[in-house]
Amino acid sequence: MRIVALNPPFLPKYSRESRSPAVAKSGTLYYPMWLAYAVGYLEKQGKSTYNTVPYLDVIERYYLDLFKELNWGYKIQSLMGGLKNIHPYYIDDLFNRKTYTVDEIWNALDIVKEKCPISYSVDRLNEALESRFYIPLTNVKVEEAYKCIGDQLKIIPASDSFTLESFKEEGKHKGQKFLVIANGPSIEQYKDEIEHFIKEEEVVTIGVNYLQANYTPLYHMFVSRKRFFKHSQFVSERSILVVPSFFGRAIVNENYNGNCIYFNLELAENENVLPVNGVSQKLLNLNVAASAILMAFQMGASEIYAVGIDGYIEQPNKSKIYFYNEDDVPDDKDVASLRYENFSKELDRINRFLQDKSIPFSNITPTSHKKYYRALI
Repeated sequence: MRIVALNPPFLPKYSRESRSPAVAKSGTLYYPMWLAYAVGYLEKQGKSTYNTVPYLDVIERYYLDLFKELNWGYKIQSLMGGLKNIHPYYIDDLFNRKTYTVDEIWNALDIVKEKCPISYSVDRLNEALESRFYIPLTNVKVEEAYKCIGDQLKIIPASDSFTLESFKEEGKHKGQKFLVIANGPSIEQYKDEIEHFIKEEEVVTIGVNYLQANYTPLYHMFVSRKRFFKHSQFVSERSILVVPSFFGRAIVNENYNGNCIYFNLELAENENVLPVNGVSQKLLNLNVAASAILMAFQMGASEIYAVGIDGYIEQPNKSKIYFYNEDDVPDDKDVASLRYENFSKELDRINRFLQDKSIPFSNITPTSHKKYYRALI
């Protein structure tokens, strides 16, 4: 059976979410929660194509401030507690810490439920949170983590680096769908499904970094010179190499004989800077998957999908860390948490930009970035 969860259009003063939709005498407008209940129930029953987190994200972005201002309305903590069957005090505690986003609270609830008693215990909650992969860092730990990876976040131009005045590939694939192939383990687990998706949807593919011999994307991108040195030999002759202009031409000519596209990539001064400004990409931190998403936009994408942006996959009693430094050695927990948090903020920043351009973005393999997950394969 195929099920559609359809939210009716907004009408001024019309309470569409109440049990008896009408223009209420009191002027009451309910939260968009009834549909979230339905989707949460479907998800709980194993309907994996339904994702509660986007609804929670909308409530967090648009309704929590209104709830605080008016001191009225349904508490999102109660909604989350009901869907996960967890004491709401645990969820209240996570909200009160002010270090977790709503989607990260949702990610944490399974392990909280597994490790904590039904009645509220702050000690057991802390133990459960400490056992997770992702833990929001204190300012001191953030500073220490940046000391470990600071050089990897900087752009150090080559002696023959240059800046493009125009980007000749802009709009080259206008109106087409794109698929960004990142490096998470899911690209091996779902290889057959991904290849079927590529064929059925006729997407333009952009692969990043080391893809082994599993994929031959139309475009293959690097933003780290160290990774390019190490993995350029694995770029297919049928792929077009895509690298930032700060690489310079010499390093590319010495290590790659095929077609190459250069693009401008700079670090943004702050999160309010547009991710694409003129002909240049502007990232808060160097990240090849983020750059590939922006490349799809620059080339004219009508919709952007991604696979392999796994984040972390967390199960009770087992955490898998999928964050590696430029030497392909797993980061320690604090550094990995910092990378994850930075990338989450970058994804949110890019998605807001794409939304303003009416370009949908979604990750179609399982991911901890659940607000972007669509189970299409």
